[in-house]
Amino acid sequence: MSIDYIFTAVFDPDQGPVLQYQFPRTGHYDFRFLAEVMLPDRIHERNEDWLQFFLHFHEDLQSFSLFPSVTKAIKGPDGSKVYHVLNVIHTKREQLAKRNGTLSAMAICTSFPHVQVLKPLLDSAWKRFDASPSSLTLEHVFKELCSYDFNSFTLDVSLNSSVILTLNDFHRYINSESQSQKSLMRTASHSRSFHSSDKKIPPTKVLLSSSTYGKPGTITCEVPTVFLPECVGEYDISNLIQTFINSSLPLSKYTSSLPIDEAHTNPIIVLINSLLLQKRVLFLTSKLPAHVLTSYVLSASALASGASGLLQGYLNMTFPYVDLSNVDELLKLPGYIAGAMNPTFQYHQDWWDLLCDLDNCIIHVSPELTKKNMSFRNLELIASVPYNQLSSINKLKEHTEQQLISDLQKMLIHRNKELLVRWRIRSYLLSFIRKAVSYEYMFLESSPLNPHIEKYKVEGFGWFWPDRTSGVNELSLMAGKFEEWRKTKSYENYCHRMANTDISVALYMDVSYHLDRLRLQAVSSAEAARIYLALEQYIQTDEDITYLLSLCPLHEGGLTIISYGLYHISTIVREKVVKLLEKVSRHKYGQIFFSCLSEVDKLMYASIKSYLE
Repeated sequence: MSIDYIFTAVFDPDQGPVLQYQFPRTGHYDFRFLAEVMLPDRIHERNEDWLQFFLHFHEDLQSFSLFPSVTKAIKGPDGSKVYHVLNVIHTKREQLAKRNGTLSAMAICTSFPHVQVLKPLLDSAWKRFDASPSSLTLEHVFKELCSYDFNSFTLDVSLNSSVILTLNDFHRYINSESQSQKSLMRTASHSRSFHSSDKKIPPTKVLLSSSTYGKPGTITCEVPTVFLPECVGEYDISNLIQTFINSSLPLSKYTSSLPIDEAHTNPIIVLINSLLLQKRVLFLTSKLPAHVLTSYVLSASALASGASGLLQGYLNMTFPYVDLSNVDELLKLPGYIAGAMNPTFQYHQDWWDLLCDLDNCIIHVSPELTKKNMSFRNLELIASVPYNQLSSINKLKEHTEQQLISDLQKMLIHRNKELLVRWRIRSYLLSFIRKAVSYEYMFLESSPLNPHIEKYKVEGFGWFWPDRTSGVNELSLMAGKFEEWRKTKSYENYCHRMANTDISVALYMDVSYHLDRLRLQAVSSAEAARIYLALEQYIQTDEDITYLLSLCPLHEGGLTIISYGLYHISTIVREKVVKLLEKVSRHKYGQIFFSCLSEVDKLMYASIKSYLE
C-alpha cells in the first residue's frame, strides 16, 4: 500500500485552522482547504477524535477538491479519482497557551479503501511527530507508513464473490479455528497475496502485528481482504437502523395531504427511499464525536448500495463531514449524503430534504419539499407504497415495505444482527430493481436494467405476481418511484454493469426470478422441471456458480432450494439436479454450501449419483 500524502493542521488563534505541514511537498496542488475539515466544529470539547472523508482528484483541472464535478455528481462518469483520508485530532489543555490550549490534527491520504484500519498506525505516527514537530519528522513518519503493503492482502475477486465472503457466516459451518490462526499470524514482513483459486474459504480479515520505530508488537491492524463498492469505513447499518426505526413518523405532520398509510411511513422507509432517489440527506449532531457522525454517514451510503455494492455511485455524493464553509459547494449538488456538527444547518430547511437528528434520534422531512415542482408528489415518492389498495398482495408480502420493517425489528435483537440486516436490505433493494425491470418492460416495452431479456432461452424475468392485474396495479402505484430512480446515477451505473456482465447464465435466464418462483410460488411439477433443467444447462462457468451462490445465503437455507429437485417426480430432473450440485460441490465456495445441505439431501444426492455411475 502507498500513502499518497500526509498532512498536519493546527488551530491558530488569529487565523483559524491552518495547514501546517504536508509531505510530499508539491507546488502543483493547493491543499490549504483541508484545514477546515481536519479541525471540525466543537472539537475543542474533546481531548481527541478522528474522522474519515474523501478527496476527489479532477484530472481535467489537475486539482483536488472535497467535491466531485458538479455537472457529473449524479449522472455519468465523474472523471475524478477518489482518495480516502483518515484524520486524527488532539486537544492539549495548556493554561499558558492562548485560549488555554492547542488543537492539532494529522491526516493520511491514500487510495486504499479500508483506510480506517490504519488508525493504530496513524496514532503511533502522531505520537512520534508530536514529540518533535517538524517537516523532517513528518517525512520520516511518511516513509515509515509507506513501508506497509496492505494491498497484498486484498483478494482479487468478483463482486458476487465479495458478497458471498462478507455476507455469509461460514464460522457456523466450517472449522475456522485453524484458518483464523493462520490468518492472524500474517505480519508486515511476511505478507502475501491471497489467490481466489485457493480451495479453502479465504479469511475476510487478517490481523497485522508489526514493530514500529523499534518497539516490537506495539501496533496491530485488522485488515479486510475483501472490498465491497460503496461500503467503506467504520459503517454499522444495524446501528443506523436501530437509531431511527422506532422514532416518530417523519411524514405524520402531512396527514391532511397524504393518505393515512403513507403519512404513517416508518422513518427507515423514508430514509431508504430518500437515499435510493438520491435526495439531500443530512446527518446532524452537536453532542456526538466526529467519528460517530462519520460512521452514520458511511453507514447510510452502504445502506443505499444494498449493503453490498448492489447499487453504486453513492460515494461520489457522500461527505462524512461538512461545515459552513462547504455549504455553497454542497448546495450545487442535486443530492448528497453528508454529516455536520453545526446546529445552524438545522434552521436552514432549504439546505436539506431529510435531516437525521442524531442527538434526538428523529428524522425530519423538510417542508421545502412540498414547495418544489409537483408539491406533495415529492412526499409520496419517499413514503410507503399503499399496498392496502392491492387485494392479492398478501401472497407475496415478504417483499413489501411493511414486512421489511417487521423483519428488521426481529433481526436487531439477533446475535448476528449486522449480517442479517445487510442481507435483508440487499434482498429488499434487489426486489425493487426486479420490479423496476417489470415496470420498464410492461410500460416502456424494453428495460435498460436488463437488456438481455429478448435473448432469454427461458421465459420469465423481473418480478412475479399471482395474476397480471395484480402486477399492473402494484407497478402503477410504484411508477413515480421508478421514474424518479431512472434519473439517478445508481440507475445508470446498474444499467451499465448489466449491459457488460461477464456472467454467462445471465444472458440466458433470470436466475433470481426463477429461484424465487421455486421459493414463493406453488409451481407445477412441469414448471419446476423446466427451471431445474435450465439451471443445469446454463450454469456452466465458475462465475455462473458464484452468481447462483450469491442468491442463496446460508442463513436462508443455502442450496436447499436446489436440493428440492432431488425429489422431483421426473427421473431426468433428479439426475440433472445431481449434475448441477456436483458442479457446485467442486466450486471454491460451493463446497461449503454443499456441505451445509441436510444429511437427508446428501444421502439422496449420493444415492442418485451412485445409480448414474
